[in-house]
Amino acid sequence: MLIKNTILEVIYTQFSKWSASADYCCSPGCSSCCTRNVSITALEGHRILEYIQNQKTAGWFAGRMNPLQPLPSPRQTINEYIAAILNGDEDAAPPAVDFQEHCPFLENEMCAIYPVRPFSCRCFYSTTPCALQQTATVPDSHLYVSMAMQQIIEHLGQFDWWGNMIEVIAVLSRNPEYQKITAQLDNPELLKQAPQIVRRAKPLPGFVVPAEQESTSKLIQSVFSTRLAETTIEEILNGHSPEYSRRKRE
Repeated sequence: MLIKNTILEVIYTQFSKWSASADYCCSPGCSSCCTRNVSITALEGHRILEYIQNQKTAGWFAGRMNPLQPLPSPRQTINEYIAAILNGDEDAAPPAVDFQEHCPFLENEMCAIYPVRPFSCRCFYSTTPCALQQTATVPDSHLYVSMAMQQIIEHLGQFDWWGNMIEVIAVLSRNPEYQKITAQLDNPELLKQAPQIVRRAKPLPGFVVPAEQESTSKLIQSVFSTRLAETTIEEILNGHSPEYSRRKRE
């Protein structure tokens, strides 16, 4: 899983550099967008659980998870949605669940897992002040870039779990490596339903990027052309790296 984490860090870093000059209103303590409606991959879920164990906050974490009820499953993953668009499906709909309950990992309106927050959290921002009653303002260029990066991240985690953050974490928490967390989780309904709710991440079907969104294409190429040892990320994601081909189904 090391190579996957390395690629994920490249995506996070490249996106952060790309968005550094954005004129956004978000600041510490602004948490209107921090809801449970966050989609993640299993790779990102593992990072959260490992962080919790390393920080020795399993009790706090389980306390936040125990009262939660499972959410409905998104109808499609990001890549399934894009594949439907590319195939001309007029009924294609973004894979979202409209659920406004605050994220359980907020502490005093601040993210308690900030260093390992998933990309869905990293990419969200607004150019105007927003609240639960007021929609965020996001430029088209940012939306296209965010979608493309989420597609690559899903491709990176293909065949593994994908879905709403809490449900993916609930499924992964049953792994023996997280026994300190599992021992304190007491939410039978969530643990039982989560495996039926999460989906499997799908391979990248292509991108939907208008010609005028040149910055999106440049960022995609920047990620793909990044070299890890003697291989580019694009070659790795295409299965041309022996190590990745052997481990991508882990």
